[in-house]
Amino acid sequence: MFSFRSPSFATRTLSRVCQQPISAYRVAAPAARSLLTRHFASLEQNPSSSPKRFAHTSASKAPEDSYIKNNLERHASLKDKIVDLGKFIDSCELCMVTTAKGNPPALVSRWFLKLIHNTCFCNFQEQAGVSLIFHTNTQSTKTEHLKDDPRVNISFLKGERGEWASISGDASVVTDRETIHKYYSSTLKPWFGDLDDGVHDGGPDDPRIGVIRVKTTQAAYAIVGDGMLGKDASQFTGSAKDVPRINKLRLLTKEELQEWRDANGTA
Repeated sequence: MFSFRSPSFATRTLSRVCQQPISAYRVAAPAARSLLTRHFASLEQNPSSSPKRFAHTSASKAPEDSYIKNNLERHASLKDKIVDLGKFIDSCELCMVTTAKGNPPALVSRWFLKLIHNTCFCNFQEQAGVSLIFHTNTQSTKTEHLKDDPRVNISFLKGERGEWASISGDASVVTDRETIHKYYSSTLKPWFGDLDDGVHDGGPDDPRIGVIRVKTTQAAYAIVGDGMLGKDASQFTGSAKDVPRINKLRLLTKEELQEWRDANGTA
């Protein structure tokens, strides 16, 4: 795919077209496309001829991000990272779940509310704490999205403290009644309603009720400890060299998550 890296050439070419009389448009437009195509193709073949957009041409040569340098906990234990993430999620009242729709994909987000403790919203304790469980309407658009692309992102935020989490994973829709009964809560009824047909009543055997199980593939989160700035970092007026820690920034890689699953005997 060509990228528009030489606006001056594109502008000159399109201006040349626009200055043509209307009767010449059908001839000029294809010519402009041909000129632009050849120009961008040459840039792809000779990237050195394209103007530099950033001071750093290689991420490996760029200086380390100061926020990450000051806040990333590189030596936190795997157990602490898993347990603390679970505690943070359990303290949140809602989250945003993002799926991909269409081809090319467009991202679609919707919120999930925690109705009761560890139910309906999510249960992070599934599979030793590395899978998330959500209830869903099997007739909803998100289940259709997941059929085409199982990749999801789930984000959590506690704005009053400046804490957040972003979790990526692969989702599957589960409809077997044993799993539905395991996670069912009567607080689901208002969300599904009763269609008065003896089947679609919002109960545990309502075929519309399903479960989305998200197998976490990677995660990043930030929690605030004692003496850390958290959301008040923007109010700090001292020297940029003396900024206190803002939060505990932690990362969970795919390899770490698999290591945890292996150690706990989960898939």
